[in-house]
Amino acid sequence: MVARNMKSFHILVIFVLILTITTTVVGLFVHTPHPVTNATNSYGQGMVAYGYGIYAHDDAFKAPIFRGTDLTMLILVIPTTIMVLVKDMKKSSNSRRLFLTSLMGVFLYYAISMSFGVIANAMLLVYIALVSASFFALLLGLPHVGEGSWKDTVTATMDRKGTRIFLVLCSIALVVAWLPDIVTALVSRGPLATLGVYTTEITYVLDMAIIAPACLICLHGLSNRKHYVVIVLSLLFTLCVTIGIMVPIQSVFQHMDGIVLPLPVILTKILSFCVLAFFAAFFEVRLLKATER
Repeated sequence: MVARNMKSFHILVIFVLILTITTTVVGLFVHTPHPVTNATNSYGQGMVAYGYGIYAHDDAFKAPIFRGTDLTMLILVIPTTIMVLVKDMKKSSNSRRLFLTSLMGVFLYYAISMSFGVIANAMLLVYIALVSASFFALLLGLPHVGEGSWKDTVTATMDRKGTRIFLVLCSIALVVAWLPDIVTALVSRGPLATLGVYTTEITYVLDMAIIAPACLICLHGLSNRKHYVVIVLSLLFTLCVTIGIMVPIQSVFQHMDGIVLPLPVILTKILSFCVLAFFAAFFEVRLLKATER
């Protein structure tokens, strides 16, 4: 029964990879010009459409971000997942199962961001399928992380001052990165500065409503040596590393399209995510090593 469920998990992971390869390749390499009409949102703000590829109807400020996201997934997350999947199919281990399940969390984050953050395009059904596949792959992978004394070892290893400081700083950084934009809009009684024709910023929702609280929940779990902390920590570390690499790449794509980011944005958002990613990678390696002790 366990072997059958593990096979189902691997099949779902392969399906997730196929769908993500499709969306990222189309997002990056289908870059033909399209006739578009600039739009105005309900606040009376004008939006300049990107005009190229699958993101032709998206805001010219947002489209390079989407393409930077696609590149990160294509050159970093997908190859890493393939490598871990192949090794896990040959010989499964606690660390491989845990890391592979955590990677499904990254794919789910990407899928939700694209499904809710991009103006509906020809890839919409693929985005929807990717949300479904990555969500159920994550759910199916959780039981296979397993139980046992090794989780006690991991929680004991990770229950250190450094981990706690990281979790606190990570939750604060996510709020500090996005909250000022929201407060400024509320005070001015206007829209978010980069809202364009979108209804909301899905990144704000995911980061402030889910990831930041998850960091604080982990603090409580570490104190009580709860086993759920193992998978949540791995998810957070893996996602943090990915975002820390993704944000600079997104900024490069924006720069290539003539968008110059203010220095405060570079310091408070880009640099902070890069620093967090560095420490997240350190903690993730420590966690995965602890699973094999």
